[in-house]
Amino acid sequence: MKLWVDDLRPAPDDSWVWSKTSRNTIDTLMFAGIGEITEMSLDHDLGGDDTTRPVVLWMCEHELRWPAKVVVHSANPVGREWLEGMIYRYKPQYPPVTCVCGKTVPEQEAVWGFCSEECLPEDMP
Repeated sequence: MKLWVDDLRPAPDDSWVWSKTSRNTIDTLMFAGIGEITEMSLDHDLGGDDTTRPVVLWMCEHELRWPAKVVVHSANPVGREWLEGMIYRYKPQYPPVTCVCGKTVPEQEAVWGFCSEECLPEDMP
């Protein structure tokens, strides 16, 4: 799942889930399975006093909930700098996994050490 967090701009296409508030985003992260959200794109300002800062702070406290890829698409330069600094500082960096087929994938995307379910031996669950 890819998560687009922005109160005004719609997601780039239908492959993204659109979240408009920090509370909704945190709820989505909480109830998604670990590794289910693979990518997230953040705006900083979400209308009124709401921002994505609580989202990033929540992920800092819940290390396993970071998506493999987190980017910032905010036009707010101060907000962008804060988000990117926190992401750089606190997002866990997992080593890549090399599958038996030779393909290398981020650890969060690997299935039992394989690049995809197609590469799993037939006797694996």
